[in-house]
Amino acid sequence: DWDCGWQNGSYTEADLEADLALMQANFSDFLFRHFRLMRPDASERELAKRGILCRILDGDNIRAGINSNLGFSQEDRRENIRRIAEIGKLFVETGIVTIACFVSPTNELRQMAREIIGAKDFREVYIATPLEECERRDVKGLYARARRGEVKDFTGISAPFEAPGHPDLSLDTSRMTLKEEVEAVVKLCL
Repeated sequence: DWDCGWQNGSYTEADLEADLALMQANFSDFLFRHFRLMRPDASERELAKRGILCRILDGDNIRAGINSNLGFSQEDRRENIRRIAEIGKLFVETGIVTIACFVSPTNELRQMAREIIGAKDFREVYIATPLEECERRDVKGLYARARRGEVKDFTGISAPFEAPGHPDLSLDTSRMTLKEEVEAVVKLCL
């Protein structure tokens, strides 16, 4: 763990602008965010070791809090991503590398996030893990429930998913080690 603490003293607006020039937002597309599909916490720790302030915006946490009033209709998914992008933009503007881990199933939603955050700060990471592997790793049983019709509007099963055309990074976690995944994400952020 590391302490970001309060910084007093000689940090100027020019310093902030220089730091912001180095910062990026990463917007990850997940068929389903399972703990092992990509370990954003491992990327966060590696960036911290290098002295880079990084935070994760996690879909489950955001939906349990600020977006707890949203469901999974098209309108609610759009609003979910809009709010996340606005929060991510605030983080990036203060110099925090932000890894956003959310289901963003359409190119339209990803483009909206890119426009909100700003193209120079937005990096799209596509978790290109095959659906079968996502189902195999599903410890919550959500895919099985969706296949039985018990979960409505489940991305990849009963709701569409559009693979991004030109992501900045594509990771197939069924073929990569955790170390390889982290190295690729860190390289993208540097």
